[in-house]
Amino acid sequence: MTDTTDDIAEEISFQSFEDDFKLLGNLLNDVLQREVGAQFMAKIERIRLLALSASNMRLSGIENMAALLEKQLASEISEMTLEEALKLARAFSHYLTLMGIAETYHRVRKGRSVTHLSKSCDDIFSQLIQGGVTPNDLYDTVCKQEVEIVLTAHPTQINRRTLQYKHIRIAHLLEYNDRPDLGHEDREMLIEDLVREITSIWQTDELRRHKPTPVDEARAGLNIVEQSLWKAVPHYLRRVSTALKKHTGKPLPLTCTPIKFGSWMGGDRDGNPNVTAKVTRDVSLLSRWMAIDLYIREIDSLRFELSMNRCNDRLSRLAQEILEKETLSENLRESRNQPLSRSQLKLHGQQAPSLPTQLPDRAGLPACTDYTDGGSQYPKLELPGTDYMPLAREDGRENSSKDLSPNIPKLSANGSSANSNGSSTAVTSRGSFSSGQLLAQRKLFAESTIGRSSFHKLLEPSSALRPGIAPYRIVLGDIKEK
Repeated sequence: MTDTTDDIAEEISFQSFEDDFKLLGNLLNDVLQREVGAQFMAKIERIRLLALSASNMRLSGIENMAALLEKQLASEISEMTLEEALKLARAFSHYLTLMGIAETYHRVRKGRSVTHLSKSCDDIFSQLIQGGVTPNDLYDTVCKQEVEIVLTAHPTQINRRTLQYKHIRIAHLLEYNDRPDLGHEDREMLIEDLVREITSIWQTDELRRHKPTPVDEARAGLNIVEQSLWKAVPHYLRRVSTALKKHTGKPLPLTCTPIKFGSWMGGDRDGNPNVTAKVTRDVSLLSRWMAIDLYIREIDSLRFELSMNRCNDRLSRLAQEILEKETLSENLRESRNQPLSRSQLKLHGQQAPSLPTQLPDRAGLPACTDYTDGGSQYPKLELPGTDYMPLAREDGRENSSKDLSPNIPKLSANGSSANSNGSSTAVTSRGSFSSGQLLAQRKLFAESTIGRSSFHKLLEPSSALRPGIAPYRIVLGDIKEK
């Protein structure tokens, strides 16, 4: 255990349990050298050699030498301070944990290279058919089968979830290390990742410093659902369905639930006096929250995957109905959330007008883009700017809000403004519009009228004009909102 981290990537092959064992041991040695110092590491190594030698002597039957080594080992440990003893215990504990990770992954590696036909659903169903069971009986029996998994809390579990995640991360790195296409730089980066994880484990407190509450225990139990059962159970049911279809011609029905779940977490009043009605309610709400969170993740994944725009007529109608409902609700929300400006309130005697029961004709069009010969039904909008003045009429009076629309000047091609009666005026005097001012004021007016939400809606064509729409994503989006 004296190799340095820089030499590990070149000297170790990564194909067997011994290689993983040596790799993790060397990396832990490097981390401890940096964390506790070379002097204390020498003491740890000496104690390890004494314990290993004493064990080998006893296995060989050399009792006297084994007793002598054990006595020396006890003397070494008794001379340690409490802080040193704690570091020693932690070092050996993490060493054994890393070796356990290497051994567990080695079993997974061996299992991948061996075909377990005797344990597969396909093989079991084949044996039943060969034994005289008819396909119909097999199908009915499998569909009626019920297995209930009951979850319970384990307050004696001392491993923190954060350390469990780190251990899983190390196992994934060992799996990644088995890839034959890894280059030299990839292996060096993998070594750095392993060093980072081991360092983080050493600097993390392994023990809980407070007694877990029933809600904490339930949270740990639900973590098993999130990390294991949520993926493992559907994967198993797909294997059962595939094998069932092969031997009976019919897959497992979508409504069939051969595996169900129950839970004592937060509800076991006999085993824990701290479980009260409030605890049961909190755990139930926590379980519902986690279930919704897991389903939303799956819906988001499906929305990304199901990008097709072709579907059957039923799904197409459903997507169209959802779009129409969303459009209607957006229009209603926009019509209700359009407050009048201060200038509009002034023109109405400082009193806010009552909300109309229905929108007038052409209310959805900006008033500055289309004008009729009739009087405007809307109050005059005071546009921002200091140079704006009401347009003058021929008789010298200002136009009121009622006759403003027919006399708004329009720009001609040469930059002059033309009134509705056909006469043109130069755009030079105060109170008249230049082309830039008119465009800017029209833009401000449109923005104040349309609003931000309507502006974003204008960027997308209406549902009737979107032939490439993805109906699956619309339906799944509606499910997610629900």
